[in-house]
Amino acid sequence: MITLTKQELIKVVAGRWYEHYYKNANYSDEWFQKFEPTYRKLLALENPTEEQITEAIGNGSWTRITCDFCSKDVDKVIIQNVNDKPIYICRNCITLAKQLLDNLK
Repeated sequence: MITLTKQELIKVVAGRWYEHYYKNANYSDEWFQKFEPTYRKLLALENPTEEQITEAIGNGSWTRITCDFCSKDVDKVIIQNVNDKPIYICRNCITLAKQLLDNLK
């Protein structure tokens, strides 16, 4: 198990953008025109906020963490790999699971 926080996502958003778009691209002129300006905007942000990233990208998906159990957007999760698939679990769902287990007879 590992942890993940929204702040961690924010700190590495430019690198994640690079990994996602630069490494998966065919490097055509059309591609550069579409994705490089956003990458440059992200690189220019010093200590970016969630709002600045959303504005640069055009949506909040790059800083959003969603619990796989309750489907709520949260600030931090535990990640557990199940069959090589990461499962995101928030504090509330972990607490509920613990309460259910504690109540077993």
